Amino acid sequence: MNDSASLLEISYRRALLAYPASWRRRNGEEMVGVLLDSAEREHRSMATAQELLALVGSGLAARCERILPRVPAEARDRVSCMSLTIAAALAAIMLVLGELSRWFRFNSYAPGPGMFGPFTTPASLTYLLILAAFTAAVLGSNGGRRILLGLAMISAAAIPLISALTNGIVPVGWPVVAVFIGASVLGLVGEPSHTEKLRCVLTYGAPLGALAFGFTSYLQGGGAQKWFYPGGITMAADTLALAAGCLLLSGLLVFGVVGRWRPLAVLLAIALLPLPIKALFVVYIAAPLWGAIAAACVTAAVFVAWHTRQSQISERKGDL
Repeated sequence: MNDSASLLEISYRRALLAYPASWRRRNGEEMVGVLLDSAEREHRSMATAQELLALVGSGLAARCERILPRVPAEARDRVSCMSLTIAAALAAIMLVLGELSRWFRFNSYAPGPGMFGPFTTPASLTYLLILAAFTAAVLGSNGGRRILLGLAMISAAAIPLISALTNGIVPVGWPVVAVFIGASVLGLVGEPSHTEKLRCVLTYGAPLGALAFGFTSYLQGGGAQKWFYPGGITMAADTLALAAGCLLLSGLLVFGVVGRWRPLAVLLAIALLPLPIKALFVVYIAAPLWGAIAAACVTAAVFVAWHTRQSQISERKGDL
């Protein structure tokens, strides 16, 4: 084996490290052989970026599927759809209010091309990748969606490092980074547009979610706040990210937990809902109303838990 062939095989084997070890033991050698044969037919001595990204993206997807091995495929598809919907909605409003806002926000950062072009921070790359993954999912390109979500995770994890290396004056808070990494991981566990219903939820849910985030931010910030990323006195990036994180966790509990633990998961999910409501509408909901909201959530949780339990009993009787 010559040096170029050896380096080519090493590149493929390194990319296959994204797959679980058990998968590599069963299929690794065969996959490497197929890739080497393909490269030989095309007279290539180097792996293409598309090949490596496809391998890494598929490997990360395989690892994510191991996280929820007992969850039915239908539930994983719903979790993926919910996560990508929330991530795309948050990315859209972050791109407008956090990255491009200096072009139109009163008393904001100085407009004009900066270190990141028309954008304000390196987080803009993550937002663009998330929106591209959303577009790929709507178009039915699962391979493209996985690759883009994998890149979004990497770029989100690199945001603090890039900011430190570039001495950025506009820091991006850890809630923003954490939410986009978590949403990307959850977006890989299933196929968000596997059915026509899920595709409709994704297609219309993300734009409506972005409008909701933008509307609440405009109400509280009035379009005049300057410090969006470092945490303004009203609506800011961290606030929106925490609200989206609560919605992600609630959706994961509702759609990802099955079996006998589902009633408890739904109860916890409903208990979490006042947190994003408070984050987004804190100025407009008086403190005494929180008791009524909590009581309504508890009542709804008890009803949903009872209804779920009755459904399980009915299913068991039907199996007898």
